[in-house]
Amino acid sequence: MELGSSEWKKENISPSVGRQQQIKNVRTNKTILRALERMPVDDDERCQLFVLGMDWIGKIQYSKVFGDGVELTCHIGPLGYLFAVKQYDSAYIAHFMGDLVLPATIGNLVDFKKTLDLLFAYKYHHIRLARIMEPAYYRRNAELVLHSCRYPATPKRDLSPHTLFTPVKRKCNKKFLQDMDRLLAFWNQVR
Repeated sequence: MELGSSEWKKENISPSVGRQQQIKNVRTNKTILRALERMPVDDDERCQLFVLGMDWIGKIQYSKVFGDGVELTCHIGPLGYLFAVKQYDSAYIAHFMGDLVLPATIGNLVDFKKTLDLLFAYKYHHIRLARIMEPAYYRRNAELVLHSCRYPATPKRDLSPHTLFTPVKRKCNKKFLQDMDRLLAFWNQVR
């Protein structure tokens, strides 16, 4: 059972590609959330159903030349962010939770505390979500097995009407038209 989706992008992708992949990742997490919401979860735990995902955009290196000709090159480790997807009424909302910055140098350790806090929150949420979903998963499987034992398998009825083609010729005999009327009347009763 999937509890969330995260994406790691290669370095130096274009902003448009990053945006497309971000949208894809949010949609994937929404699909996962919808699957979780269909499970037989206790009502008091249903409010805790939301999905966390991460988007990682690779390492960044940038340089800046100052007026006196001094060049400063800065390396930043892998960057990303954490987001949540939750249903609100009939809409699914993606909410930014925080930036994730892995340090490339000792100077980047200041921001790493925030990243660690977010990663521990991510882990805690997945542990809690797994504890909610595990009994629901087994409950759903038991329901499916027991349902197949209680009720014999009946063939599903095709609800889409069959296509009927009328003759192209203008001359139609009266019996054919009467048969068509009876067939259509029968079909309307069956539907």
